[in-house]
Amino acid sequence: MDSVHILFGMTVTTRNTPAARSTYRHGDLRRALLDAGVELARQGGPAAVVL
Repeated sequence: MDSVHILFGMTVTTRNTPAARSTYRHGDLRRALLDAGVELARQGGPAAVVL
């Protein structure tokens, strides 16, 4: 539930619970790793892809 607080003439909206994240906090890590692996394979073949 959202609430409104008035402090020194300013209106601030706050949330009681933090919003859930649908992805890794710095973006889509899974997609980034897959893209990097594909690029490595393109440049150096399957042997270039290591974990």
